[in-house]
Amino acid sequence: MTTVILAPNWLGDVIMALPAMTAVRDGLGGSCVVVARQGAREVARVITSDVLQSERSVPGTVRLIRRIRTRHPEVIVSFLRSRRAGIIALGSGARTRVGWDSGPARFAYAPRAPSARKIIHQTQECLNLPIVLGLPAPLVWPDPSLLALDSVYPANVALAPGACFGPAKRWPQASYIYLARTLRKATGLPIFLVGSSAEAADLDEIARSAGPGVENMAGRTTIPQLASLLRRAHLLVGNDSGVAHLAAWMGASVVVLFGSTSPGWTRPLGPRVHVVYRNEPCSPCFARACPLGHTNCLTQISPGEVLEHCVNALSRTIHGPRETVEDTPHD
Repeated sequence: MTTVILAPNWLGDVIMALPAMTAVRDGLGGSCVVVARQGAREVARVITSDVLQSERSVPGTVRLIRRIRTRHPEVIVSFLRSRRAGIIALGSGARTRVGWDSGPARFAYAPRAPSARKIIHQTQECLNLPIVLGLPAPLVWPDPSLLALDSVYPANVALAPGACFGPAKRWPQASYIYLARTLRKATGLPIFLVGSSAEAADLDEIARSAGPGVENMAGRTTIPQLASLLRRAHLLVGNDSGVAHLAAWMGASVVVLFGSTSPGWTRPLGPRVHVVYRNEPCSPCFARACPLGHTNCLTQISPGEVLEHCVNALSRTIHGPRETVEDTPHD
């Protein structure tokens, strides 16, 4: 029996879906194929070594369907809501096609899992996909060592000032400069600025302004290397982004700042995750850029407030045992 999983597109979404993807793989048995975008392929490999790269173009989608059909899948499970995902599912040749009961691709699926988007935590919602197949669906993440390499990085504090979604998720650069400079002086640890190559220029500015001991690693690590760096981190401070989810999975203390999005829906899960959220009257708006032009949900979060969370997190990290996301209690 062969099962194909259409994984979510973004790094953080893939990490939040890992318990559900694990449940599908283990519950159905046989061989498992995961389709994932380039930036998420390394994470998908903790589920299976058979990973196909998703392509967004029409010719690429046709090629992908052909490659899936050569696997002769009996079941395809889609974590995606796009019409394109529905076309892939229909073209796969699988007799059982599992997906969401809402969205433009619902026509392609039977059975359909109940969607609770922005209502319950995304990880819990993803578990509806294996549940609709009648499978056990425990909230368990794969061992982080399956992704992280043997570390060549020293103990550190990591900052993730970027967010691919847009500026409404980014705490001001000046605040990160203050935090980097202060944490470097207080801890003596190297401060690593982490993110994608697209964020490198902005993070260069933060590194220059923060001074010695602050190093820009944006675009200089693969996902497994970044996971390795975060396994050595005493603390990660970042916006609502994939890096924050990766750090939580790796067992780091995480201080995560939410602006336009909802921590109830996409907060990283872990025993040492600390959410900073203003809950302004206009939030969460889920917009890429602030519709009102002020981004108060982020600018009203002071560096001193975040530093206090960092000090508390560091005191527990340095003096207590390291825990992983699986140690988090859940209802």
